[in-house]
Amino acid sequence: MQINYTELIREGIDELSALERRLQEANQRSRVQMIRLLKSGNVRSLRAAAPILGYSLRQLNRWWELYQREGLTSLVQPKSRPGRQSQLTPEAAAALRAEIAAGRIIQLSDARRYLSERWDIHYDSLNGIWWMLRRDGIRLRGLRRERKAAEG
Repeated sequence: MQINYTELIREGIDELSALERRLQEANQRSRVQMIRLLKSGNVRSLRAAAPILGYSLRQLNRWWELYQREGLTSLVQPKSRPGRQSQLTPEAAAALRAEIAAGRIIQLSDARRYLSERWDIHYDSLNGIWWMLRRDGIRLRGLRRERKAAEG
């Protein structure tokens, strides 16, 4: 039995194309591309779309089922990637930002020492501190340059 995807897909081709361009993750773009190809009639089945998109037929079937059940919004919803709970509390992050702004913390080792002594938050490595700062948008580099310029 042939599925008439052009009738089953609610969104228009222009809408799908625009969404595909806006999405940043390749996986999300591929999902929308699949729907767009089916809607446009450029491919007539999931089997035909699989080699074009570079995914297995089984994966495309899962995406199609999700689209039918929950719609396009759910299809492009990014997966949550739960990881280890952050040790850094909002209060500690705010205090750390203030210390950096005041110029008392210049290096990762300074941040690590401050969090350990003041907040009893212990990072095993400087890499852990670096990732935490990066995740929270806290920067040390610019302040270090400014301080060197002020001293020199």
